Amino acid sequence: MRFSCSSPTRRRFLSGSVATLLMLPLFPDGIRSSSVAEVTSPPAPTAATASSTALATPAVPESAAAASERLVINFFDAFPPFAFRNEAGEMTGILIDVISHLLNGQAGVPSLEFKGYPWQRAQELVRNGEADGFFTVPTDVRREYCLFSKETALTAPYGVFYAADHPQRHVFESARKLSDLENFSQADYIGNGFAERVFKDRKISWSPNLVAVLSRVAWQRVDLFIGNISVAQYLAREQGLADKLAFTIIDLGDAPTYHLGLRKTYPSASAILDIFDTRVRAARTDGSITGIIRNYTG
Repeated sequence: MRFSCSSPTRRRFLSGSVATLLMLPLFPDGIRSSSVAEVTSPPAPTAATASSTALATPAVPESAAAASERLVINFFDAFPPFAFRNEAGEMTGILIDVISHLLNGQAGVPSLEFKGYPWQRAQELVRNGEADGFFTVPTDVRREYCLFSKETALTAPYGVFYAADHPQRHVFESARKLSDLENFSQADYIGNGFAERVFKDRKISWSPNLVAVLSRVAWQRVDLFIGNISVAQYLAREQGLADKLAFTIIDLGDAPTYHLGLRKTYPSASAILDIFDTRVRAARTDGSITGIIRNYTG
């Protein structure tokens, strides 16, 4: 199956994986922050850059690492493909794989433990010191009790999804802002606060869930859907719609950016975040984070 993308550049995506997404928010609590989407086009890994993953990380005293034997990271447990439970009930997804890749086995970093909860509960546990951190969008409220990485590990850009054989595909491919799409019908799913806020001045055809939305778009019952690219790609692939849909990246302002946040009371939080930042910079060079995303989106 194929997923075609144009934005200024085109990409193709293949299909296959496990899990479904019904009435879930495109982002936990709909928070958006500022930065530029980077994960869509990093350089491909080469023999030279592959060695960059071995970049030296900031030195951390052994006593700091010994202050805690584990690092408990909380996630929203129903947010595929970013974070969700597999058939064994274990947390998996893009965010889990990215943190594992960046921190597992690093000197000065305790063993990692991933836990999943409803999103509000996951945050409360970090605030109360019953968990150590999360991988999310920094906000003023979260900064009150957490320190965040300086580096953005990944960005979640938005896309306009439409039928691959839509007669007006050329118009969608050239669209760069919402005003370019004024004359087309748009679908979204009931309960999506992001859509209710951002598209409040547009006429939306509401469906029970995102599966229904993508199906309607694929069969041209409605012209387009606008939302998180990774979530829509993943779900379309799971539903066998990947070859029937195409998308174009669109600028809706600030795209959500993901950073590691650790509670301020966690021993060596600053030192671990320094290690994380160093590893993120290395991952930008070798393209490894993009590889993780493609494992889920094709």
